[in-house]
Amino acid sequence: MPQDRELLLEKLFEAYYSTRKNKRNTHSCAEYEVNYEGHLIALCDRLLDKTYQPKRSICFISFYPVQREIFAANFEDRIIPTI
Repeated sequence: MPQDRELLLEKLFEAYYSTRKNKRNTHSCAEYEVNYEGHLIALCDRLLDKTYQPKRSICFISFYPVQREIFAANFEDRIIPTI
């Protein structure tokens, strides 16, 4: 099991850096980045324990090029699909 944890942590860190690349200037990314190591270790534990639950999405309205409602996933939830 420890090897699985190490491998998953490595993949999570790679996925985090990949996700951060496109979202560096967002508030949620900056907030996550303050303690990203702790967040990723906790995320790894939740994934291994099978207790991971996605967080609430963020909803906002964009007016360019046309007005539309956008639902964006929480920053941590964006990391998971890139593993």
